[in-house]
Amino acid sequence: MGIKTKPQNNKIGNRIQQSQGCISEQHPWFSFRYMTTNKQFNIESCNPGDLETTLKCLFSRLEELSKRPWVYWTQKPKANGLETMNYDELNFTANAEISLAKDTTIYLFRFDTYQGSGKGRIIGFKSSPCSVLHIIGFDIGFNAYKH
Repeated sequence: MGIKTKPQNNKIGNRIQQSQGCISEQHPWFSFRYMTTNKQFNIESCNPGDLETTLKCLFSRLEELSKRPWVYWTQKPKANGLETMNYDELNFTANAEISLAKDTTIYLFRFDTYQGSGKGRIIGFKSSPCSVLHIIGFDIGFNAYKH
């Protein structure tokens, strides 16, 4: 006769498992592992005097994005939701640790910068339908792709 174990009712463990699921109702979370080394498209592109304002706006937007599920952002207009394009439309490449196909869907979210309303872009990809957005760059100078 085998030993019977009582199923654990660990609320914390159950919440962690549920939050790691890969469905569109999950909230975005962010990884910078594949951030471009091209300084023109990462945070180093900011002038030192503009950096603090841009970083505050960027953090505020990331915080806002993480509070709503992916499905919410896909239903919003691109001005305050998201827009998509193919990877080969970008004027830069992700970090060399990742090889992305030309037709990989890239997700763009607008954010404020020192320049004003909605001038920056958060640029990333996700392993659909997982909730993590791998941020590969930022468009602060409005030159990461043809606008």
